[in-house]
Amino acid sequence: MPEIELKHKRRLAIEKVADYFGGLPDTPFIPVPKEELPEKGSSLNDPNVAAWRGKIDCEGQWLEVIIALKSTFPDNLPRIYLTDPPQLIPHVTESRENHVCTFNRSEVFLNTAEPVFIVRDTLKAASRVIADGLQGRNTADFDREFRAYWIQETTENWLSLVSPGGMSRRALILHFQPALGKSSCLIRTHTI
Repeated sequence: MPEIELKHKRRLAIEKVADYFGGLPDTPFIPVPKEELPEKGSSLNDPNVAAWRGKIDCEGQWLEVIIALKSTFPDNLPRIYLTDPPQLIPHVTESRENHVCTFNRSEVFLNTAEPVFIVRDTLKAASRVIADGLQGRNTADFDREFRAYWIQETTENWLSLVSPGGMSRRALILHFQPALGKSSCLIRTHTI
């Protein structure tokens, strides 16, 4: 497909989503101005180009989210951001403006002819992830995420005052300048 056709197809998909949100009487999603797009200015390879703010039902608790469409939508999933998380929730990345991981992209088939369905399904998935976190059903996922990302992102040796396991909790990190032997950081729980 020539690039011009692809850009036109993507622009039409975003317009369909905008029309869908504009026609919702009971649960309005309002457009987010371009200068307020989540992760604007970050080094994402596929930047957000349009977004809407609204509330979703997370098993009776209505929480505000932003759904952002990437430059490659509908060929790629929208991004969901939880605007004010009431607590730590697995699969919600604080360092990325509370981005909610909804689907493993390799396990999803996207029907690009139905961009509104992609948006609705992604919002439903975000609702499940958030509700599971609020109810503590996916607390064990913190440990799996930690193990998966720790090896990828750390290049330092750390000392720890935190016992592994138990309830998930915030931790504080003290960086040693210069390093203390082979260790460059100390980690401890938020409350001691």
